[in-house]
Amino acid sequence: MFSPADGECLLVRVITPKDPLLEFTLPMKNVYALDKLREALSSHSVKFNAAVTQRLSDYLIKWSEYLMNMSAAERMRMQMGWTEDKRGFVLGQQELRDTGEVIKTAASP
Repeated sequence: MFSPADGECLLVRVITPKDPLLEFTLPMKNVYALDKLREALSSHSVKFNAAVTQRLSDYLIKWSEYLMNMSAAERMRMQMGWTEDKRGFVLGQQELRDTGEVIKTAASP
């Protein structure tokens, strides 16, 4: 995903045995800064040994590269309404373009 506020982001899903599925956005700038990566993951209940932080970072970077080659990033819209170019209207998680095209948009925090 691409966020106007945070740049490139990943959508992280955390599956735990007893709690419901948890999703959060992780800015790539936090993936490259190991201290911020540890902070972001631990604040969302991701349990890991701090010694493997570099390996987690490498894994997330590889996923980012893979996803980048598979499809275009979903653009995160910060509010509903007209897009910057005035050729689309954002409603929920959809952008309705003046061409009739409907584009899925990523939900913003």
